[in-house]
Amino acid sequence: MQAALSALREGRHAEARALFESAVAGGQTDATVQLGLAYACVGLRDVAAAAAAVERTLALEPRNLRALILKADL
Repeated sequence: MQAALSALREGRHAEARALFESAVAGGQTDATVQLGLAYACVGLRDVAAAAAAVERTLALEPRNLRALILKADL
């Protein structure tokens, strides 16, 4: 997951999305992965996918402030 976060920080959104999606496919479904996926999707202007990832984040952590803010921004 470190590679996905690095790609996200460096603005490589497509790479980050692929890495986060791979983590999810591998069974890693925690809120950090879902929120990272949401931010990667925002960077790619895929609002629908970002919104879905934010909702999954909030299902896991209803009070996740970053997810709540991102949801409001979408």
